[in-house]
Amino acid sequence: MVACGDEDEAGNELTGYAPASIIGKDLCLSKYSDMDNWYVKILQTRNELKMVAQDWELGNLSCQYDKTGNNQAKLKISYTITILDKQVRHTEELNILFTSEHGGTFSGTDKVSSDGNTYEQESSGYFTFDTGDLSDFDEEDTGDEDVDFSYLCNSWKRIASNSDKYLTFYPDKTYLIVTNDNGYREERGSYRIDVATSLIYLTSDQGTTKQYEVDLLIDDELEWRQYDQQTGKYSYETYLYSDKDGMENKPGDSSGTEESESDVLYLHQPLIIDSEGVLISIRYKNPENYTSNNQYLKAGVCYGTSPHPTITKDNKTLQSTIIPNDNRATVLSLKKGYIYYLRPYTEINGVITYYKEIEVASFGKYIDANIESVGGNTFKANYTITSGMYEVIFSLIGLPSERINIGYKGVGNWSYTHTFSDASRTDYINLCLRNIETKHTYHVNFYPAQQ
Repeated sequence: MVACGDEDEAGNELTGYAPASIIGKDLCLSKYSDMDNWYVKILQTRNELKMVAQDWELGNLSCQYDKTGNNQAKLKISYTITILDKQVRHTEELNILFTSEHGGTFSGTDKVSSDGNTYEQESSGYFTFDTGDLSDFDEEDTGDEDVDFSYLCNSWKRIASNSDKYLTFYPDKTYLIVTNDNGYREERGSYRIDVATSLIYLTSDQGTTKQYEVDLLIDDELEWRQYDQQTGKYSYETYLYSDKDGMENKPGDSSGTEESESDVLYLHQPLIIDSEGVLISIRYKNPENYTSNNQYLKAGVCYGTSPHPTITKDNKTLQSTIIPNDNRATVLSLKKGYIYYLRPYTEINGVITYYKEIEVASFGKYIDANIESVGGNTFKANYTITSGMYEVIFSLIGLPSERINIGYKGVGNWSYTHTFSDASRTDYINLCLRNIETKHTYHVNFYPAQQ
């Protein structure tokens, strides 16, 4: 391994912001001026190089730093990212410009090798240097990483004889409180856990915030304490694990019941299309159980920008018959730049049932892209990724058809230019980005005949 810079024999540094060495200093690279979107952090000691990526574990690390001027330096870093069963090797050669003692800008090239293919792309952005806050590479570490609060994501029923009260915590950090004493009442909102203090903060949809303490789970029991600042005393409530959330007692049963992840219906992997929205289909989890017309369910989709959408307060599609192994799909119109929550629903004899919910980011939230004609059979794909890792494919759809696997791309501004063999009879040019974690795919189409 090559150390990231060496001091001269006298131990002196040249004048200017750029140091002669970055040994023992931290360096953080970002594609954007917002350093929360960093993609690589580096920490150098005299004996070891440490490097970490925002979303992936890195291997085969090397780093070389050379000062070239009062405020300039060259930085060469190499690292390997393992994505599922693939390895992607990056070698970045960057020109560093210090605009202050603790940061500046960079530009250069990133050579990417994967599956025997190698290509070079531009790399530019911002960096911070020697800020002293990257030594453990985990800014959110509280020292209590062994504490597991995942058990909270259940429903809990209060032990009391005079009224029913249920607490339900969802994995998406939202909650539901149902009380049924002098009438049915619901409270919804979001929650945050402070691991270091075991405090839970509930913020209702109306904007009020409550602070609770909770003991670790013991024998399926949850002790819930709230401090009253006026009296200086705690109030205590004890809850037991429940397989219900209390909503089945809602008058009129107008909201239906929440189903578990073993629902008979689910939403198949969505296709997010730039100009249209999202293409979605409802499927049976066990289609072999539905073999005749009189067994088929009628279902629709409700969706909105808040978790747990309902047909009474959010958008919905009309119910249609769900036929096993039928690939027909529905297009939902989505505004750009939002997170949407979608779930199927059925309504049978006035009883509404909701099924497992999924989360979809529309175009403009984490992905933006377009295709432009450069001339003749040459087309350029431009795309920006602000979160996640994607498999990127550039295709000519028609006769003849052609498919170019660009590779895996993470956060950054990217472009790719390709000359297809014959685009004169093509139907359209397609850019597809497939999130390797969620399996959601984003599509942009370009129609040469319409230009």
